[in-house]
Amino acid sequence: MKKPDHEVEPSPIAEIRELSIQMPAIRPAINQPAEGRNAPCPCGSGKKYKKCHGAPPPIDSKPRQEKITLRPAAPISIRAGDTPQLVVMLDPFSRNIGVESEGGKVPLDQVEIERNYSRAKGEKVNTTALVDGGSPHFDLVRALSPYDLCIAVDSNTDNIDGVRITVTGTTTFAPADLLTLEPKINPGFALELRASRAPSEKYGWHWLLFNFMRSPRFDSTKRYCLIVDAHLGELRAINDRKLPYYSDHKLPEQFDIVYASADVGDDLRNVMIRRADWCATAVLAFIRSGTEFSPLEMSADEISDARRVWDLQNLANNGALKLT
Repeated sequence: MKKPDHEVEPSPIAEIRELSIQMPAIRPAINQPAEGRNAPCPCGSGKKYKKCHGAPPPIDSKPRQEKITLRPAAPISIRAGDTPQLVVMLDPFSRNIGVESEGGKVPLDQVEIERNYSRAKGEKVNTTALVDGGSPHFDLVRALSPYDLCIAVDSNTDNIDGVRITVTGTTTFAPADLLTLEPKINPGFALELRASRAPSEKYGWHWLLFNFMRSPRFDSTKRYCLIVDAHLGELRAINDRKLPYYSDHKLPEQFDIVYASADVGDDLRNVMIRRADWCATAVLAFIRSGTEFSPLEMSADEISDARRVWDLQNLANNGALKLT
């Protein structure tokens, strides 16, 4: 049956659920501390100001870029064939973000910041960060401020005397320390697994979360950032609680999980994951040397044949573990 001439077939509706922008990375300006160029850099890297944000810009053969992904609080609907009238405002000084459409300001649910650089086999991601859409910006340092504690976790595996041994190292940092004169990354604990059978990285995350949430440091009203250097492609779904982070365990609501490379990058997250990696490597060296620490807990299960927890701060206090 032919439709009357005055009836118009409605155009299909398309929805914009996220916007991505790639641009050259801008190193944030940080003023020199009042104590001078030899004081710790306020960014929290652990370096002196003169060797960090006060150093001359390096000649970089791999210039960094930033990918900013904006997720609207509600999908933006457009008719097929229309050109969406969207304006994205990125302020290079305040690093704030605004998005407007024909209907006015577009509320955002979340902003994801990704620092990367190009290479022949594809982009190498240095660091990621999440920002709540209520106050959207693309400042990696400021993205730490909502968290009460950041925890980096990294696992290394080696074969020692015919036994597969996995060690998970951890470090912590309180973002409130960015306002102090001596921001400090602290060693946490390390887990040693003998004849380990679990997926090393993800089980390390689970061990850390399980024990931290049962410790006096955990407060269900606070927010925490878990920093990892593996499974980058799964982290968005894990943060959205659409995918378990380990076995059938979903990420606790008090946590965000972000990526930082231990190989490249000078962001605080990169420094934390490098030190967590170094802690795991140092414990493996202790084990390889036969250094006595504490008895192994012999309890064979689906994870390992035996395990032991190392107090990294205690090792540091006794001079056995050097932090810098």
